[in-house]
Amino acid sequence: MHPKVQDVLKKIERFLVFRPRTEKEIRDKVRRIPVQGDVVDELIELLKGNGYLNDTAFGYDWAESRIRSKMIGRGKLRAELRIKGIPDSVIEEILDHIYSENNETELALALVNKKFKRGVVKEDLPGIRPLLVRNGYSFQIADTVIRILKDQSDNQGYEGDENGIEDHR
Repeated sequence: MHPKVQDVLKKIERFLVFRPRTEKEIRDKVRRIPVQGDVVDELIELLKGNGYLNDTAFGYDWAESRIRSKMIGRGKLRAELRIKGIPDSVIEEILDHIYSENNETELALALVNKKFKRGVVKEDLPGIRPLLVRNGYSFQIADTVIRILKDQSDNQGYEGDENGIEDHR
């Protein structure tokens, strides 16, 4: 290993230990350190060769984490993966896999239920579409969720709360 590669590796060690990184993130970090391009390329190859750098594995892990913690839609997840520097072909593979295992409409409903812990009432419906679109869901998914919530509201006619039943008709 080239001595300059060792120097750069020492300088970015904390950056690498904090969480897994993509090749783009590492290149962006190293760009702030005055080094030659061949040193950066050698560092990238070293990290890949030792299993510390794998954009595809990172993309899958990132997607699973974001679905679990934030319940984001396909559009927002695609944008986040692009920012991380994941190639478009890999992004599409990841999205197809993640959303084949996780129903996007169910995720959107879960997000709405998380945001409206007291339950969704008729007055909340106008704000649901923008909420879902901001979180990367398509207009079709947003409209489907609103339809489901309206149907639930029509069938129940009330929402329960800690103090009893509140009629919303």
